[in-house]
Amino acid sequence: MRHPIRATALIAATILVTGCGPGAAAVAAPSAAASAASSAASSVAYLDEMCGGSASSPCKAGTYQTRQFQPAFSVTVPDGWRISRLLRTFVGADETAIGIPLSQGKGEVVVTVPSSLEPSAPGETGKNVPADLVAWLVANKNLTLDAAKAVTIGGVSGQQLDGIVAADAKVDAADGGAYRLSDYLLVKPGQHVRFAVLKIGGAQVVVATVAPAADWDAFVKVADPVIASLAWLS
Repeated sequence: MRHPIRATALIAATILVTGCGPGAAAVAAPSAAASAASSAASSVAYLDEMCGGSASSPCKAGTYQTRQFQPAFSVTVPDGWRISRLLRTFVGADETAIGIPLSQGKGEVVVTVPSSLEPSAPGETGKNVPADLVAWLVANKNLTLDAAKAVTIGGVSGQQLDGIVAADAKVDAADGGAYRLSDYLLVKPGQHVRFAVLKIGGAQVVVATVAPAADWDAFVKVADPVIASLAWLS
């Protein structure tokens, strides 16, 4: 007499043993660190949700994360910061996949991956971004920059340039008399600027600090801790 249940169990046991043999494909479980990072990020509020523009309420002091910008990051800000610009502009005013500006009204911190440089008009495509963006910035006659220095932001090493926007910088009336390096890098003659250029996942990420020269010293005292809090999530 045959026993179908016993035969089925035997086949199942054989398949299980075979699947655990040396030639079986292994499925790696997520690392504890990756799981912890993912869990931590999932509990952090989005910047565009809590303080998403000049028309919205400013952020309350706390840690937030980007929603669209890549590489994603979290950042800790004091009271009064929001997604905003010093200059009024329709291009580069909000968070997108290539940039996000943060300001408390006296200066701004802009994180961007430039898609092109010196567009002929806001929203237009400009020159290709060179492989060495630091060298391009140093050679740019619209900027007067000190020699590059090493910098580390969010555990990623890069180079940093500090200086002033030239008085005779090439400005555009359509941008309120500002010089547009890229969609998100928008500066006016005489402003103090600092560009940190990092390479993350093959992309050149710029962390720019911008303020009027008269407000620079006071602004960097609050901006530097914000930049130091950046943690890359992707």
